[in-house]
Amino acid sequence: MSSQRKTEKTILAPLLVSISLLFIIAACAGIILYILNDEPSTDKAVLSTNSTTSKEESRFESEILSCFDSTNSEAGVSSEESVNNDSTLDVSEESVNTPVYSFEGEWGQLYWGIDANGVLYIGGDGDMAHLKFGGTDAWLEYKDNINALVIEEGVTSVGNYAFFSAHGIKSVSLPDSLVSIGVNAFRDCQGISEIVLPDGFCDLKEDAFTFCTGLKKVYIPIGVKLIEDWTFGYCYSLEKITYNGTVSQWSSIPKGKNWNLDTPTFKVECIDGIVNYMDMDNTID
Repeated sequence: MSSQRKTEKTILAPLLVSISLLFIIAACAGIILYILNDEPSTDKAVLSTNSTTSKEESRFESEILSCFDSTNSEAGVSSEESVNNDSTLDVSEESVNTPVYSFEGEWGQLYWGIDANGVLYIGGDGDMAHLKFGGTDAWLEYKDNINALVIEEGVTSVGNYAFFSAHGIKSVSLPDSLVSIGVNAFRDCQGISEIVLPDGFCDLKEDAFTFCTGLKKVYIPIGVKLIEDWTFGYCYSLEKITYNGTVSQWSSIPKGKNWNLDTPTFKVECIDGIVNYMDMDNTID
């Protein structure tokens, strides 16, 4: 009996070991298959998550649009109209480009305005009406507020006494349409340092720039046919006149009595040479 049990144990032992090995191999195979199958399932989970997120975003957008439409519907405006209204501002060019003036008015057929920076704008078409000596017509009432002058295209002349004793003017812009500057127009404008007359300009009246003590440079076009009395008298800082013509043409221009009275040494640069004027005696070097 004892020998029989030993025989059974001898037979069963290898069998149990074999069965155990089979269980171990099956378990390992299961783990390997789980790992291999896990990556696709992970991708599916990601895709599922993204899909869910996308659906959530779509639902969120739909809710916002629905809320937006309901709000606009209460106001009687469609969502399309609201978007168009927001993206297109109702601002005309005129409202953007129209300056704001501190002082403004009309003078004859011209209009004028002084902005917050002290720039005097004068516009319109045609000649400027003359102003009175020592008067307070138009912008002259506010001449102490003027720092710069811009005469716009279309204006053809500067009237007599237009800027008389406007000491604060430091810069002047003249249009191509300008052909004439009147008597005493810029007299005693001590802050002006440079004047450029347009190429079509032709008529420079007496005392136009007399006592412009800060004036240093002047451009005179070939079209000027006459320089009247005291035009550049007492311009103590004058250094150079640039003339767009020859020395012969400059010399042939009639010049009034004392056109450069008490103006120190300066030169006239012509296209073919230079004419020098000596100290305060009108003589040519």
